[in-house]
Amino acid sequence: MSSAGDPASLATRPPALVPVSALKGVGPRRVAALAAAGLHSVADVLHRLPRAYQDRSARTSIADLRPGQDAVVVGRVLGLREGRGAKRRFLEVAVEDGTGSLLATWFQPPRWLRASFTVGADVVLMGRVDARFPPLRLAQPEFEAPGKEGPHRGGVVPLYGVPDGFGQRSWRSLVAQALEAYGGAARDPVPPELRARVGLPVRAQALRILHFPVDADDVPALRRGDHPAQQALLWEDLLVLQTALARRRLAWQARPAEPCAPGPIRRGILQALPFALTAAQRRVLAEIDADLARHRPMLRLLQGDVGSGKTIVTMLAAAAVIEGGRQVAVLAPTDVLAEQWAARARTRFGPEGVTLLTGSLGAAERRAADAAAAGGTPLVVGTHALLSQGTAFCDLGLVIVDEQHRFGVFQRARLRAKGPEPHLLAMTATPIPRSLALTIYGDLDASTLEEGPERGPLVTEFVEGARRPEVWNILRRAAQAGGRAFVVCPRVEGPGAGRAAVDTAEELADGPLEGIALGVLHGRMPASAKTAVLDRFRAGAIRVLVTTTVIEVGVDVPEATLVVIEDAHRFGLAQLHQLRGRVGRSERGGRCLLVGDPHPRLDLLVDCADGFALAEADLALRGPGDLVGARQAGAPAFALCTSPRFVDLLRSARREAAVLAARSDWAEAPELDVLRAAVDARLPRADVLQGG
Repeated sequence: MSSAGDPASLATRPPALVPVSALKGVGPRRVAALAAAGLHSVADVLHRLPRAYQDRSARTSIADLRPGQDAVVVGRVLGLREGRGAKRRFLEVAVEDGTGSLLATWFQPPRWLRASFTVGADVVLMGRVDARFPPLRLAQPEFEAPGKEGPHRGGVVPLYGVPDGFGQRSWRSLVAQALEAYGGAARDPVPPELRARVGLPVRAQALRILHFPVDADDVPALRRGDHPAQQALLWEDLLVLQTALARRRLAWQARPAEPCAPGPIRRGILQALPFALTAAQRRVLAEIDADLARHRPMLRLLQGDVGSGKTIVTMLAAAAVIEGGRQVAVLAPTDVLAEQWAARARTRFGPEGVTLLTGSLGAAERRAADAAAAGGTPLVVGTHALLSQGTAFCDLGLVIVDEQHRFGVFQRARLRAKGPEPHLLAMTATPIPRSLALTIYGDLDASTLEEGPERGPLVTEFVEGARRPEVWNILRRAAQAGGRAFVVCPRVEGPGAGRAAVDTAEELADGPLEGIALGVLHGRMPASAKTAVLDRFRAGAIRVLVTTTVIEVGVDVPEATLVVIEDAHRFGLAQLHQLRGRVGRSERGGRCLLVGDPHPRLDLLVDCADGFALAEADLALRGPGDLVGARQAGAPAFALCTSPRFVDLLRSARREAAVLAARSDWAEAPELDVLRAAVDARLPRADVLQGG
């Protein structure tokens, strides 16, 4: 009888259960290299998909080669030269095809490589054209004699991002071996009847096509990302995720929760407001109140653009829970945001009604804050410190998670587990296209604040780095006129790529802004120092605040009307939009200057101030990317999430997942065995049991 480690036994096991060490040629050194790349099982190897495809039936004449091009060249060997440069050995092979000549160069070549070439013999070279130094050359190309077949030859050849210690050929051979030995055992989580209905290939077939397409006619679709094999894997991954979210939602909804309703506390807050709620705020508040009135936990996402008024809506929601005699916990991603939350909450609920709990508190302060939470303080605001085992609540009724995308599902679960089925209200000021909101927060109801309070115009301009002196003049005039301004830098201090806040502040204080009251703010400062700097900035004792992205979320200084973002091309579109949102928060409006190198996303920002429109444009520009990554959804692969059919596939998967998750025989139906296992792996059962 074969043991669990014998090839005969392993061949029938799913690839996810077969270690990479079972593959031939993978010894301890390669096991370690693969582990460093996050590859532990044969399934991991099979799901590291090609980054590109090369049609080697399409040959390019040397005369037509262009720098940076991945090309296939067929030519005759003219000569060979070996030597040693300043640091390493090399081998050069001169090749011509009748239209021109080039050099193929290998550095640190193995000893057998020179014997692979014969002057006068034909050779096929495959690689990227490097024309930085004449003559034209291919660096480290693959090569073959014409007419051979195999995983490195033929019509279409995959190109990979390879782990350390592997080249294209060795990695391609490893994938071919994995497919041959274990690809047929890949388990399909999609029930057969559903698979037949959607008409997409099964996982094993899709993997074989994606790694080694047979037909060159497949290449255009593969490069676009809309080949049926790509759609099959993406749809399957979306189906597993959406089923997991639907199962978790059903589990939550099956639990009883204590309803609550607004009363005098909320009415008092509303009467004290110096402004009237917008129509969108009133609508969203009504949706939240309807949730809180039910005998099941609220599970709601509140999404709104920068400055749309989310915080006051959540405080009004908190008031309803506090009036019912229960506690509210607010989880914020940074000390600065938590402290601002607490300061605002104290104006609504009184100094004794709010406790601040952050990791920067001293031991005695921390003990006092924990005692207040356990003793029933109505509202507890904190950072990750709220999640610690030593923090307990008397009767937690509502969890508010600010900037939800900064936290993972397990952190949210840990906080909700501190109360008897508390309601959940997650907030995000990072606009997300509706399709992605369904993906990331498919287990939550969504409310959107489409409009914000009436404010002055916000103007965004791009300024090339060479024109930086003009920016400093603008800053100086704004400060001398009594205004407040931010200067945002990508780094704190010291040498490195991009401007540093501390160094920039010194440069400005000693030069262009000499005599202007400057301050510095960054994440390495103690919490008390950050608070002091922001208080002085709000009061006008500091006119220009040079800072890092620590101000990205939540910092509200209505007096600030100008923000300069240094090296803006180094930031993502969503982050730039958040930083821009630190100004223009009053009737005076604001101005944002993007300083750096030209970039398409900066053009988008200049032309558009609507965060949701920017999110849609960003989705089209770069695909869903990290928005559907492990932090939000529990580790989906989504290697194919840039597919132009992503939204259509998501809708289809979501529709089918709702039916599957609601089946009365979910727990025992044999055709759902593989899907159940995939769901449990995606969002572990413990997450559901702990309140998710």
